[in-house]
Amino acid sequence: MKFLIFFYLIKTSSLFASGHLPSNNSGVEFKSTTIIQTKISKSLILSTELEYMNRLEKRKTQSFLFNFKFRLNRHFYLLANIERKYGERFDEDWLVSNGNWFWGQNNNRGVNWLYLGAGYKSKWSFLPGKNWKFDIAGLYKHNFHNEQKTLLLSPSLSYLYFSDGKRKNTFFLKNDIFYGLNFAKNNIYRMYNYLGVLWHPAKNIAFGGFVGRSFYSWFSIDSFEKKFNQSYEVTNKSTISGLILSTRF
Repeated sequence: MKFLIFFYLIKTSSLFASGHLPSNNSGVEFKSTTIIQTKISKSLILSTELEYMNRLEKRKTQSFLFNFKFRLNRHFYLLANIERKYGERFDEDWLVSNGNWFWGQNNNRGVNWLYLGAGYKSKWSFLPGKNWKFDIAGLYKHNFHNEQKTLLLSPSLSYLYFSDGKRKNTFFLKNDIFYGLNFAKNNIYRMYNYLGVLWHPAKNIAFGGFVGRSFYSWFSIDSFEKKFNQSYEVTNKSTISGLILSTRF
């Protein structure tokens, strides 16, 4: 009997001790994106992007992004983006109340971001079919909510399908890699891999969809580590699908 009581105390104490740690999750997410492009001049394009996403754990995020793209020549371009995003989760959102630990719900919290960067694009005619385009952009992201700084690298490869001299489809493979410069223990904390297709029913309209895989990690902050003398990394992995609508004026 004493052995059973001792075992029970050890078991319950270990469960209590692990209650302050978040858990990994996996599942399915959905994303919709609407893009409106306006040609300001021969070299300058303004894009307005509206994004909505159903995430794991019943989270929802929404963002409004203004993207300025300045073409330097046929290969190189500069980027400047301003984004307002709602529902983003940060490392410090792992909270405790009355001894219970949980992720704070921040669907209505707006956060401002600034992106600055450059990109390179070229045709890869050496591939079968010839109508291939390669694009890679590097962006510095600054988050004004908690001063987090991120390096974002986005390579993509697209194939343009033409029929009767008109573009009918664009098939694309895209990768987004997020690296924390002053948080996330200087690690890659987020990554998306997409495979998708766009249809072009008219010259200035495109719509389509994509599927892919993603992961997003959160890390323990300094105050947590000092309190528990312990660190953690928790990751959400998902299969993601989405819809895209793009127009140009």
